Amino acid sequence: MGRERVIRVGVAEGDSALSAVWRIWLNGSDVYVAIRNIAGEFKTSLHASGVYRHAFVTDQLSEQFRPVGADRAVSKWNRPPPQAKAGTLLFQILIPESELQPARHGLPLARDVVWLPRPPAGAVTYLSVLELVRLAPGLMPQFEGVSNTTALASWPTDPRSMLWTMVFVAPITGEQAEQIASARVEITRQAVQRDLSGDHLEEPRAHWRGFGLLQSPDGVGRIVDLNLEFLRESLTAAYTAAAHCRARLLSMGEPRRQALVGPIVKLVRGRTDRRRTVSPTGPILRVIGRRTASTSV
Repeated sequence: MGRERVIRVGVAEGDSALSAVWRIWLNGSDVYVAIRNIAGEFKTSLHASGVYRHAFVTDQLSEQFRPVGADRAVSKWNRPPPQAKAGTLLFQILIPESELQPARHGLPLARDVVWLPRPPAGAVTYLSVLELVRLAPGLMPQFEGVSNTTALASWPTDPRSMLWTMVFVAPITGEQAEQIASARVEITRQAVQRDLSGDHLEEPRAHWRGFGLLQSPDGVGRIVDLNLEFLRESLTAAYTAAAHCRARLLSMGEPRRQALVGPIVKLVRGRTDRRRTVSPTGPILRVIGRRTASTSV
């Protein structure tokens, strides 16, 4: 079981990617999940020990968002109990139709990715990771109340069990819609506070994607694929306002400018200190970046 097994999955329409590319892989008896182009920075680990976690890959990356010396894991939980006699739903990736958007400038679709069709309006594509007892030949696991379940991959984890990656489409729930809306508000607040450089706002080949960690009362870890293109407008407005403020300050006389700069510097320093506070949605900002044709994990 030392050989790594991997599948990469995304949603596309025509020749354009609409979602992030999700990488799911089995290494030994441990399962990992990550957005492909940041798998070396942040990933979800489903360890055979039963300890599951969302975590930064290195201390250096973690310390950009968390106090020095803090655990790299932003969230930990235990393997959920079996939901059925045959096995356990371990993890789900949710890709809502409302969060799908083509890159501003198209890139060739990678050939090593399983590209799924766009779900109907008001629906969610669910990528599910399950560990089940080995089934009789020709049998495949199904979700209750769902008729469109498709198996994408299955790998043995031990002589008696198989790890399955399944996909199905179902309507979005009101609770999911609320969590997505809350995540967008928090992402915008953090993006403005974190002094992100505006140089990349018009990057022609950028595809701004993010993720949110969902609260799941049933103990199953879930993550949602988010469209962050809305940040371009928010950040552009913030940088335009900052540039206007700077121009006004430069046009003032020195005594008046010094009288205003003191309080402004104090406020900025206060915000810089506060941004070290641990936030459950902080890691979302690590996903902002470029998806290029040369990216490979």
